[in-house]
Amino acid sequence: MTINAGSGYTNPRYHDTLYGYDTYGNKVATTEYRQDSASTEFGKTDTLPGELTQVCYGGGNVVYGGGGLTGCADDGYRTYVQWTRDALGHQDSVSYTGRFKQ
Repeated sequence: MTINAGSGYTNPRYHDTLYGYDTYGNKVATTEYRQDSASTEFGKTDTLPGELTQVCYGGGNVVYGGGGLTGCADDGYRTYVQWTRDALGHQDSVSYTGRFKQ
């Protein structure tokens, strides 16, 4: 997203976001960088680190972005969300019953 372009768009600034996916194509991580940057400075983190949000789909290695998923147990399905973790580290678990998951 372009922000703070300045007069005549002479100084475009960007709000960067990095998405991470597992080997099954699930989006498992989103990192939003709080500091705007120029086009050549993706994810500039001089003073403000990125805010990482993670989602566990029951296994699968992160193949792009987002670092590793710690505590994501392989459930054999890799389709259903097991838990989400926000940028503060708070984790919410999800469970399924009945015909959705045994």
